[in-house]
Amino acid sequence: MTLSSPALFVLGDSISLDYGPYLERIFAGRLSYRRKGYAWLGSETLDSALVNGGDSHSVRTFLQTESSQIGADCSILLLNCGLHDLRVDPRSGAHQVELEIYLHNLEQIVALASALSRRVVWVRTTPIADARHNRLNPEFQRYNADVVTYNAGADAIMQKSNIPSLDLYHFTLGLCEQPDDLEQLYRDHVHFTPFVSRLQAAYLAGWLEAFIYA
Repeated sequence: MTLSSPALFVLGDSISLDYGPYLERIFAGRLSYRRKGYAWLGSETLDSALVNGGDSHSVRTFLQTESSQIGADCSILLLNCGLHDLRVDPRSGAHQVELEIYLHNLEQIVALASALSRRVVWVRTTPIADARHNRLNPEFQRYNADVVTYNAGADAIMQKSNIPSLDLYHFTLGLCEQPDDLEQLYRDHVHFTPFVSRLQAAYLAGWLEAFIYA
């Protein structure tokens, strides 16, 4: 790895923890790959705050207080949050982070990220199969209608800020021959099978390849 090789830093939720190893493998020898909690990968669960980007509050705090993890050589900062924000408490009906606050956090996240990396790229939140998710995970609920709403709000902020977006939402939906096939893509309530994660990594890598080396 030469000093001039691009350096990618990933700050995202557990979906990125699943596709991350495949993304790292694709770029091996050509791009330096790191993510939040890279040193703890393999020793922590997917929901560990050490490695999981978490909600928009957590992402903002990480950028404010843990930017040394990213490093001064970061060429591309790949960002995502939303899947935790739109969790619904089944008792109160409240979201973990309501939309207005989520969008306010994103404004701050974009400003912080842009000061830390020469290029910032946003990844849209992946789809939810409502019935499967809420049957397998009674602790909190998620709804795909919220994914659509939160993604749309993030889209507007990224467009205004000239931040490119990778549409992992529609890419993942496109793996289904029929809408009812979405449930078959998951290994649990929200995380995808290894095969789907590999496809997601290939999609992200192809886009990043063109972005980096254009």
